[in-house]
Amino acid sequence: MIFLPKIHPDLNPFSFTIILGASFFVIHYIIQFFKQRKKRRNINNYLDKLESHQNFKILVTEDAYCVKLDDNEYCEQWGDIVRREDHPLFLYLVSKTDAYFVPKKSIHADDLAQLTTFLDTKILPTNI
Repeated sequence: MIFLPKIHPDLNPFSFTIILGASFFVIHYIIQFFKQRKKRRNINNYLDKLESHQNFKILVTEDAYCVKLDDNEYCEQWGDIVRREDHPLFLYLVSKTDAYFVPKKSIHADDLAQLTTFLDTKILPTNI
């Protein structure tokens, strides 16, 4: 036997279904809004952290992707990078342990074209 909640006598089942569907729809979009907000906040925090560094270099080799911030160097093997997302303002690389944002404005157009073609051979892009 299917349990149906008792509905107010003035509310027909069709209206109840519409109200229930609309509430699920609204809840879904509220959740998506907060996920997107969290992602934007993380991006802004990461970019603010990068501004505090004096030297920022990216080294791309056949074996690894390395980011050098002042005296610290972070390297990831290409096999460890899970996905890549292309955004109009930045490239987003996600590895098994960390995530990297590469602002497109910080790279010359020719170097950016070379980097994206190289990344196409290593990682398939995902558009945001």
